[in-house]
Amino acid sequence: YPYHWNTVDVLTNWNPNDLSPPSHNRIHQGICRFNYDTEFHKALNYRNAEVPFILRDDPLLLPAVLRWNQDDYLSTILGDELHKTEYST
Repeated sequence: YPYHWNTVDVLTNWNPNDLSPPSHNRIHQGICRFNYDTEFHKALNYRNAEVPFILRDDPLLLPAVLRWNQDDYLSTILGDELHKTEYST
């Protein structure tokens, strides 16, 4: 754990230059995902074992998720100042 795949298989499955999810809806994900409300005890076991996991629907983080899902949130924070970014070609 976590499960891993050959890089060529991952890139063939979903081209990193294509932002749209693949139509077959199969995504390579090797890390366990836990729901905060129903599987928090499992997440604690993983944390205590010091292995990676994803915790979904944490009530402390949901307000941040709502803010970041607003189209103008980042531009409100950054204003008109230009910032460098990476662009994959």
